[in-house]
Amino acid sequence: MSADTSLLLPGGGLFTGVILLVFGLLKKGKAGRLAGYKRTATGHLRPGERQLISGPASGLAVLTAPVSKKPCIFYLEQTERLEVSHSHRGGSHSRWVKSGLDAVGGFKVDDGSGGVLVFPSASSPDFSRQEYGDDTTGLLETAGDVRKTEQVLLEGDNVTVIGTPVTLSVVLAAVRGGSQLNIPSDLMAALVKLEQEGGANTPCFFGHGAETVSDLAYEAYKSDVSDSARLYLQAGGMIAILSAAALLYALRSPGGGAAPNLDF
Repeated sequence: MSADTSLLLPGGGLFTGVILLVFGLLKKGKAGRLAGYKRTATGHLRPGERQLISGPASGLAVLTAPVSKKPCIFYLEQTERLEVSHSHRGGSHSRWVKSGLDAVGGFKVDDGSGGVLVFPSASSPDFSRQEYGDDTTGLLETAGDVRKTEQVLLEGDNVTVIGTPVTLSVVLAAVRGGSQLNIPSDLMAALVKLEQEGGANTPCFFGHGAETVSDLAYEAYKSDVSDSARLYLQAGGMIAILSAAALLYALRSPGGGAAPNLDF
C-alpha cells in the first residue's frame, strides 16, 4: 500500500466519523427540544403561538396515492430524474437527481378535546414509515428516466405536529390567492363547506406553519429521535476513534507506512 493510500483510507474514515457525530448531535438537540415541549390539547390551541399536538388523523376527503394506489388522507411524493454526464475520455457517469417533491392533501387531528386541521408543506413531513417506489426504468437506464417514491398517511394513523396555527379563513384566502399548497378538489370542496357552515375560525397548521409532521404519536416520536441520535453518536464515535488510531499509526511509520488492517 502506498503512503498516500495509507493516509487516505483512515483520513476518509475519520471524516465519515465526524459527519456521523455531527448528525448525532443535531438529532440529540432535536430530541432535547421535543422533550421540552409541553403538549397542547387540540381543542385548546393558542393562535399565533408555536405549539405541539398529537393524536389520530382523519381525512376530510379520501385520496388515492399515485404510486402505491393506497387510499390515504395525505401523501408525500418525490420525483427523481436520471442525469448522465460524459467525460472527455469517453466515459460516463450517471446519478439520480431530485426534480420534484409534492405534499398532497390535508387531515384533521383530534385528541378528544376538539379538532384541528393540518396541511403540510413538502418540507413538513418527518416520516419513519415505508417508502413505496415506482421505478419503471427497466434494466437499461437512459438519461431522462424518471422514478418516484412516496410515503402515505392512512385514516386513523397517529401523528405529531409542531407549528404555529392560523384559522381556516386564512388558509382558504391563501389558496384562493395562488398558494402552491396542493389541495385536491374534493378536499377543497369540504373545506369551503366547513367555512360556510361556521367553521371559518377552525385552527389550522398550514404550509410552513406546519413545521414538522411526524407519522408517530408523541412519545413514540421522542423515542425514535433519541434512538436515532444515540446510533449516530455511537457509530460516529467508533469510526472516528478507529480511523484516528489508524491515521496516527500511518503517520508514525517510516515513510508513512501501511495502516493496520482494521475491520469496521
